[in-house]
Amino acid sequence: MQVPIGSDGPVKIDAANRASSDTNTRLKVIVVGTGRCGTLSVAHLIDQIFRREGKGRSAVHEYAARDFYEAFCLYRETGEEKHLDQIRRLVRDCKHDCIVGDGYAPVLPELIAGSTRDVTLVHLYRANRDACIASLAQNSEMFPEAYVHYSIDPAPATRRITAAHFQETTAEAWDRLSLRDKFAWFYDKTAALIRACRDMVGTYVEVTMESLDDESTRRQLAKLVGAEDVTPSPVRLNAHRFDIAEVPPDRRAKIQWLMGRLDLGRLANEDAYPAEYFLNQFIGWTGYQLRGEIAAISPNDVRSDAEIAESLRRVRAVIDAGHAALAVYEKILDERAKSNNG
Repeated sequence: MQVPIGSDGPVKIDAANRASSDTNTRLKVIVVGTGRCGTLSVAHLIDQIFRREGKGRSAVHEYAARDFYEAFCLYRETGEEKHLDQIRRLVRDCKHDCIVGDGYAPVLPELIAGSTRDVTLVHLYRANRDACIASLAQNSEMFPEAYVHYSIDPAPATRRITAAHFQETTAEAWDRLSLRDKFAWFYDKTAALIRACRDMVGTYVEVTMESLDDESTRRQLAKLVGAEDVTPSPVRLNAHRFDIAEVPPDRRAKIQWLMGRLDLGRLANEDAYPAEYFLNQFIGWTGYQLRGEIAAISPNDVRSDAEIAESLRRVRAVIDAGHAALAVYEKILDERAKSNNG
């Protein structure tokens, strides 16, 4: 790492002098976190809201997140304007109404200046700081390619901000830190960079990962994206491990029944197993519903005939679409076989 340049804050910009052609009038909501704090779940929640409202809006998880990190770090390491130009180009090329993820904290002023007026900024964070740090450390060990300056893997590919990029320490001193201390700095710095931008936006809110199951939080997210009449269903995605204790108490009996026989070995090694397992579980669960036996398994999951019929309709639609896709795949394989035999 070369000697870092620049200030100790985010990339500095002069929004008043930016050409109007540089403004992305579509991007209106930016949700930023550290990663391992619920970003994928929030992206899914907001996309669910957009799909239900039917206006063609889109939300995406980690749009160019690694590219933003890489360009920012290279800009701080080299001082070359081409990296700052790359950041602005990525902002201008964004075709989404909402982006969610990490990677945005150090370039937030550029994102805000390059977006529509009155952009909404959501600071998403994991209130349990120690749990977030531990999860980030584990993630860096499992996926080292995304953690230059954090991973000791010989072939990581993407830079991530460090204290050296903000002149808070030297590159040599940074390398001597423990992995936990590096991610403790990363957790705190990400929060500081986001909060430093709260006065630059039309709306700023903070949301914790731990509150995402709350209906009030889901309603708040819908209101923030301009869809007050839509309340998305709870979502929990991208967990490194499954802990039934993290599921609300009234959902645990169902989840235990659904997941208790899931074979992780087969899940990892057999491509067809997930479809086989979950379809069989749905069929079994629906049978319990129709026979009136579900109350003994999970009293909170008793459904009316109309609700069961709607579930059957949805699954039938998935199966029918799957049949069509499978027919296309089988045709491709038949044509390859004929070609090889010819």
